[in-house]
Amino acid sequence: MKNLFKVFGIIALAAVIGFSFAACSDGGGGGGGGGGGGTGGGTVLPVPPNPFTSIADMKAWLDSAPTNTAATAYHVKLNVDNLGGAWNTAVSAGNALYTNSFKYVSLDLSGSTLTSIVESAFLNCHYLTGVTLPSTVTSKV
Repeated sequence: MKNLFKVFGIIALAAVIGFSFAACSDGGGGGGGGGGGGTGGGTVLPVPPNPFTSIADMKAWLDSAPTNTAATAYHVKLNVDNLGGAWNTAVSAGNALYTNSFKYVSLDLSGSTLTSIVESAFLNCHYLTGVTLPSTVTSKV
């Protein structure tokens, strides 16, 4: 009889351990921090209304967006014919990114008609995770 209780005890312990691992696993869905794939704690990050056709609209959206991580960088598509100058020019794309510290952004300019980019367009944009340039860019100024 003692052996029967031991067997049931071992089976029960194995079941508890198995359910514990299953509950802790992300199962490939939901992503970091408790589901939702957000910044943790279940926060779901907003998706930018792509593409933006003005730097001012992109900046306004970034101003209202919550902070994120490099792993959850916002994928922002910006279609413009001019980036507005260097990062320290108030109306530039670089300044919009620079003034939104702690908001990681991957910037896609592939739909833009830019032909040149100011060399310091994104200088000091520490939270810029990547830039996709259009094939029309042929020089830096």
